[in-house]
Amino acid sequence: MYIFRHLVRFFSAFVGIVLVDTVVPGFSANSIGNAALVSLIIAGTGGLTELFLGRDISPFARGIIGILASASALPSASLLLPAFEVPLLGLVLVSLLVGMIDIFVPVGARFTE
Repeated sequence: MYIFRHLVRFFSAFVGIVLVDTVVPGFSANSIGNAALVSLIIAGTGGLTELFLGRDISPFARGIIGILASASALPSASLLLPAFEVPLLGLVLVSLLVGMIDIFVPVGARFTE
């Protein structure tokens, strides 16, 4: 179940980047490979954060982690990948989309004993 959390975050970031790339002017991923690489960075950043916080965190905390992981990974990816451009509106939309999906998609038991 723990891996499923990261797969959900990876796919939500990937879909969010591709959707925002088509909607927001100035946001440019330039290829599916760049979008997948940035999604992998977002999922990895969120996974490392959850590793430090523990496995049994609330859905709200997972959403905050998703927002912060996306908000930190997108600008750094635009510095590392020259073809990846992120305006502020695109950054906010992708971050909120990833965070909202992390909040509402159930990936584990709510109450563990």
